[in-house]
Amino acid sequence: VQDAWQLFATRALMGFANGFMPAAMTMVSLSVPKEKTGTALGIFQTGLIVGNVIGPLLGGLIEAVVGMRPVFFIAGGVLFVASAVVFFFVKEPHMGDAQPVETTSFREDWNFVKDRKVLTDLLWLYFIMQAAILMLQPILALYVGQLQGTMEGAALLAGTILSVGGLAGAVTTNIWAAFGQRKGYFKAVFYALCGTGIFLFLQSMPFGITWFGSLQILVGCFIVGVNPLLSAALAHYTEPAFRGRVFGMATTANQFGCMVGPLFASGVTTFFGIQYVFLVTGVLLMFVAYQVYQRRVKAADAF
Repeated sequence: VQDAWQLFATRALMGFANGFMPAAMTMVSLSVPKEKTGTALGIFQTGLIVGNVIGPLLGGLIEAVVGMRPVFFIAGGVLFVASAVVFFFVKEPHMGDAQPVETTSFREDWNFVKDRKVLTDLLWLYFIMQAAILMLQPILALYVGQLQGTMEGAALLAGTILSVGGLAGAVTTNIWAAFGQRKGYFKAVFYALCGTGIFLFLQSMPFGITWFGSLQILVGCFIVGVNPLLSAALAHYTEPAFRGRVFGMATTANQFGCMVGPLFASGVTTFFGIQYVFLVTGVLLMFVAYQVYQRRVKAADAF
């Protein structure tokens, strides 16, 4: 690309690749017994986290050595290899006795979800979590540069901090999945959201790189639990024949979060400052955790 508008257009075209995630999550959830869904999706999430650990670190290293543009060529090549692996080696799971439902429109699918409040709540949580993540990622390097007093090396340092936080998350993903299977997915989501919100709030206090990086490890340990728990809950409350479409709607909710998060973050940064994005996001997630407790955890405990 030669200008910002061409980059905007190519980023929009990349959105068509988002069908991979609902298909992959559906295949994983159908490949194991229902009681093992949380563990399987936890392992799936670990794979995503490992990619998130390696990606920012490699991206920062490549950018520091040869510039930004080669990063796109290398990433594109990796995706071609991944596509070939899926095409030649991944086999779809057998549906067993489950009967596929008749073909329906998006409106009919949405009406199905609206009639099940638990699914509506899960889709809202997908949207909020992705918006929160995308509020933070675009400004991370800027905040690191502000904390160290210079933008020199900020991209590499920010990628390293993200990678360390992701590595900590990879270690704890299956712990969250096991906890959700034993104690309930919404209770686990409540704890994960509380921890994430508290540590993000603390990150808004500009006490230096060491403070910020240490808290990022704790953020990684908690935030990593949310998505596999939501996916496991979605699979738990959805029939196998309808599961692919519900995961597709979850991906749609994620993408709306991807759109809203950076826009909201840019407004907060413009009017208040970068550190206030962490403050607002932390408060938002603590509020959402409270709502999860009131709507799902407290009601379940009453029985």
